[in-house]
Amino acid sequence: MKSFVCYAFNGQTVPEILQTEIQRLGGVISYDQAPDDVPILLFKDGALSLTPGSAQGQPLVLDYQDKYSTFRQRASKDKGPLAKAIGLDKKRDLMVVDGMLGTASDSLLMLSWGVQIQ
Repeated sequence: MKSFVCYAFNGQTVPEILQTEIQRLGGVISYDQAPDDVPILLFKDGALSLTPGSAQGQPLVLDYQDKYSTFRQRASKDKGPLAKAIGLDKKRDLMVVDGMLGTASDSLLMLSWGVQIQ
């Protein structure tokens, strides 16, 4: 299985659900500064934000309401392929986010190759 690195935002503790999935998928958590040229999955103050790198196109934000385990999505007017694939007008309990393929489902939260926590 391909390995990948997730970056913790300003040394914050990565939520347990993310730690579990990161480890299950062969990832490691780093507290170093994340590179600027990769897609970034943010967890800060109860919000998950996926911001594609410059080569990936349109900005995308996933807001996470941890008390109810729901996602609220929004993106720029011109939605990129990832935004379209996720379905920005829908709410989901948990979502699979694949940063390379631009796919999503309702089963669990997954971090894919190239998607990083900063």
